[in-house]
Amino acid sequence: MTGLVAGRVAAGLAVVSVGLHVAALGAMPPLAVLLMLAAALACLRCVPALWRTSDSRAWEWTAGTAAAMVALHLLVMGTTGGPAAHGGAAHAATGHVAAHLHGEGWDLMHVASLVAGLEVVLAVGVLVARLAGRRRHLPAEVSSAR
Repeated sequence: MTGLVAGRVAAGLAVVSVGLHVAALGAMPPLAVLLMLAAALACLRCVPALWRTSDSRAWEWTAGTAAAMVALHLLVMGTTGGPAAHGGAAHAATGHVAAHLHGEGWDLMHVASLVAGLEVVLAVGVLVARLAGRRRHLPAEVSSAR
């Protein structure tokens, strides 16, 4: 996947993330609304750079913010809908994922977590590929010194 195509896919995922954060506003308390809007702005920050140039800084920001979103989503899901809400610790360990694979239990938080996870995988993949490309282009004496 070329850098521009990957950047446009990532920009699309970021726009989806923004939409999911806005859709989640609903009847939230004011502080939660501010946090959701801040999360939406964090997602929106990279869209122009990913769409146009797909530069490394945009990829780094995307990887970092998406990873933070996944961590926050896991934290929130663990405190508001943890094992007890899903039928106990055994269900949380094995049945939760199996239930999702069968199409059960999907809500905005789960969809947003999936989108953020895809963003992390894509961003890290692009950054690793760029790093590998740079290493291939290093002069022989610099490569051997490493």
